[in-house]
Amino acid sequence: MNRDLGVWTSEDCALVLIDYQAELLDAIRSETRSDLVELHARWLAKTAKAFDMPVVLSTVGVENGIFGPTQPAILAELPDVEPIDRSTMNAFEDQAFRDAVAATGGKRLTPSVDARKLCTAPRSSVSRTPAEMLRWNGQVAA
Repeated sequence: MNRDLGVWTSEDCALVLIDYQAELLDAIRSETRSDLVELHARWLAKTAKAFDMPVVLSTVGVENGIFGPTQPAILAELPDVEPIDRSTMNAFEDQAFRDAVAATGGKRLTPSVDARKLCTAPRSSVSRTPAEMLRWNGQVAA
């Protein structure tokens, strides 16, 4: 993690929500129940909105009919955010997702991933720079 960025501010951050879909919530078993995972995602979304932080919301397989959309309660918290649907489990392999993350201008990204054990996102919900996220995923930073 880049500690040179100093104190976190809402102007420097962006929230990235990945794969909060019913099928993935049901399929992923971890210490936290799916209803609590959804509640926490809603709180993150509300907090980001309250601080006017940019939000990137991504799904996988919706257009292909594999999975359903983002949970309705989460979508309700983000009425102005259009989900980016991908055809690959690794969000950072999708150019539209990468472009949306870059467009936030956030120096720090706070990833929140439902299918954390399946998606190649950082294993902890610490704030990362876009370049660190890309390096972690084996991508070349733009």
